[in-house]
Order: sequence, then C-alpha cells, then structure tokens
Amino acid sequence: MEKSLVTQYECTNKESRILVDMYKSFPSGHAALGFYLFTFVAIYSRFRLSSASSHWSRAWNGVLSACLLLLACLNAM
Repeated sequence: MEKSLVTQYECTNKESRILVDMYKSFPSGHAALGFYLFTFVAIYSRFRLSSASSHWSRAWNGVLSACLLLLACLNAM
C-alpha cells in the first residue's frame, strides 16, 4: 500500500454550520495569544536579566528562557 499526500478533496457534508467551522483559523486565538505572551516574556526576561555579571545567573537566565519558550510551544498545541 503506497502512502501519499492528499492534495485535493471535497467535503460532502452540506450542513453550513460545519462548513463554516471547518474554515476557521487554527490555532485558536487563545493559543496564539498565549504563545505570543510566553515568547514576549522569554525575550523580555532574557534582555532584562542579561545584565547580571554572575556566570550562574546567565545560565539560569538561559534555562528560564528555554522553559518559557517550551511552555509557549506546549500552549499552542
């Protein structure tokens, strides 16, 4: 059995409510807002905390930024 990508299809459901719902954007507005918020906080904290001179504070800043960006990605799923 050969696997291939479906490039053309036609929806056979004629109920307008389902057709309208099908064309709505994804991800939802809440997921997009959460993604942008976590990304902004990660970038903001990266620049605000980067002035600390300690090696460990820079390392923890990187860990914090990575965790916030991971949360942003998980939130958008």
